[in-house]
Amino acid sequence: MADGVQAALVIGVMFYGTLMIIRTFIDARLKRRVIDKSDVNTQALDALASTDKTDKFPTLKWGLVAFFGGFGLVIVDVLNAFQEDSPLGYGIVLIFVAAGFLIYYMIVKSQESKQQ
Repeated sequence: MADGVQAALVIGVMFYGTLMIIRTFIDARLKRRVIDKSDVNTQALDALASTDKTDKFPTLKWGLVAFFGGFGLVIVDVLNAFQEDSPLGYGIVLIFVAAGFLIYYMIVKSQESKQQ
């Protein structure tokens, strides 16, 4: 990996991690302040208690993405498709990562249909 790309990636990951930590603290502080007020209705408390419910199985999602990403890297290595100027290796890995996301989506949708 080129030095410039690696430096940009490290800076991006550090920025995102710092942003998520700050966001978590600010959200917790806001929720605490709203709950401490005595004139808050039950709907507002329910809205604060229910966090982002769109990501029902985060461990499953990232496990599938990591598995399929790793599997894509193995396929790239077996096919020897990771050449210096060829985007074929990146394409193969991205296809497998997308397949992991799609399988996760199908699992979550089937779980939602069973609950309804």
